[in-house]
Amino acid sequence: MLNLSFRLRFALVFVVATGCSGNVPPPPVSDSGPLTVEEWRQINPNERYDAIYIERLRQSDPKLRTKKGWREFVNTEAERNKKMEMAKSAEK
Repeated sequence: MLNLSFRLRFALVFVVATGCSGNVPPPPVSDSGPLTVEEWRQINPNERYDAIYIERLRQSDPKLRTKKGWREFVNTEAERNKKMEMAKSAEK
Protein backbone atom coordinates (compact mmCIF):
# COMPACT_ATOMS: atom_id res chain seq x y z
CA MET A 1 0.00 0.00 0.00
CA LEU A 2 1.29 3.45 -0.79
CA ASN A 3 2.22 5.83 1.96
CA LEU A 4 -0.37 8.63 2.22
CA SER A 5 2.26 11.38 2.23
CA PHE A 6 3.68 9.95 -1.01
CA ARG A 7 0.19 10.01 -2.52
CA LEU A 8 -0.26 13.63 -1.56
CA ARG A 9 3.12 14.62 -3.00
CA PHE A 10 2.40 12.62 -6.15
CA ALA A 11 -0.99 14.30 -6.55
CA LEU A 12 0.36 17.79 -5.98
CA VAL A 13 3.15 17.36 -8.53
CA PHE A 14 0.77 16.22 -11.23
CA VAL A 15 -2.04 18.63 -10.47
CA VAL A 16 0.40 21.50 -10.70
CA ALA A 17 2.07 20.02 -13.78
CA THR A 18 -1.17 19.35 -15.62
CA GLY A 19 -2.92 22.54 -14.64
CA CYS A 20 -6.41 22.94 -13.30
CA SER A 21 -9.06 23.78 -15.82
CA GLY A 22 -12.67 23.92 -14.73
CA ASN A 23 -13.84 22.66 -18.14
CA VAL A 24 -12.80 19.03 -17.88
CA PRO A 25 -15.50 16.57 -19.00
CA PRO A 26 -16.50 13.75 -16.66
CA PRO A 27 -14.36 10.64 -16.92
CA PRO A 28 -15.54 8.07 -19.48
CA VAL A 29 -14.67 5.14 -17.23
CA SER A 30 -16.66 2.56 -15.34
CA ASP A 31 -17.26 2.89 -11.61
CA SER A 32 -15.40 -0.28 -10.68
CA GLY A 33 -12.72 -2.67 -11.79
CA PRO A 34 -9.18 -2.05 -13.01
CA LEU A 35 -8.35 1.07 -15.03
CA THR A 36 -6.01 1.10 -17.99
CA VAL A 37 -3.44 3.87 -18.13
CA GLU A 38 -5.38 5.50 -20.96
CA GLU A 39 -8.64 5.43 -18.97
CA TRP A 40 -6.82 6.79 -15.93
CA ARG A 41 -5.34 9.67 -17.96
CA GLN A 42 -8.84 10.70 -19.04
CA ILE A 43 -9.97 11.27 -15.46
CA ASN A 44 -9.99 14.86 -14.22
CA PRO A 45 -6.51 15.57 -12.77
CA ASN A 46 -8.12 16.78 -9.55
CA GLU A 47 -9.64 13.31 -9.04
CA ARG A 48 -7.18 11.04 -10.84
CA TYR A 49 -4.87 10.84 -7.82
CA ASP A 50 -7.57 9.79 -5.36
CA ALA A 51 -6.62 6.55 -3.66
CA ILE A 52 -9.46 4.63 -5.31
CA TYR A 53 -8.28 5.50 -8.84
CA ILE A 54 -4.63 4.80 -7.99
CA GLU A 55 -5.56 1.37 -6.61
CA ARG A 56 -7.70 0.59 -9.66
CA LEU A 57 -4.85 1.61 -11.94
CA ARG A 58 -2.40 -0.60 -10.07
CA GLN A 59 -4.83 -3.53 -10.41
CA SER A 60 -4.66 -3.29 -14.20
CA ASP A 61 -0.93 -3.92 -14.55
CA PRO A 62 1.19 -6.26 -12.40
CA LYS A 63 4.25 -4.03 -13.01
CA LEU A 64 2.51 -1.15 -11.22
CA ARG A 65 2.11 -3.26 -8.08
CA THR A 66 5.85 -3.29 -7.38
CA LYS A 67 7.71 -0.32 -5.92
CA LYS A 68 10.11 -0.25 -8.85
CA GLY A 69 7.33 -0.47 -11.44
CA TRP A 70 5.33 2.23 -9.69
CA ARG A 71 8.35 4.57 -9.52
CA GLU A 72 9.00 4.05 -13.23
CA PHE A 73 5.36 4.82 -14.01
CA VAL A 74 5.40 7.97 -11.87
CA ASN A 75 8.60 9.17 -13.54
CA THR A 76 7.21 8.44 -17.00
CA GLU A 77 3.99 10.32 -16.24
CA ALA A 78 5.93 13.27 -14.82
CA GLU A 79 8.04 13.46 -17.98
CA ARG A 80 4.95 13.11 -20.18
CA ASN A 81 3.16 15.91 -18.32
CA LYS A 82 6.25 18.11 -18.49
CA LYS A 83 6.45 17.66 -22.29
CA MET A 84 2.74 18.42 -22.64
CA GLU A 85 3.12 21.63 -20.62
CA MET A 86 6.13 22.67 -22.69
CA ALA A 87 4.16 22.08 -25.89
CA LYS A 88 1.27 24.17 -24.54
CA SER A 89 3.67 26.97 -23.60
CA ALA A 90 5.25 26.91 -27.05
CA GLU A 91 1.82 27.30 -28.67
CA LYS A 92 1.09 30.52 -26.77
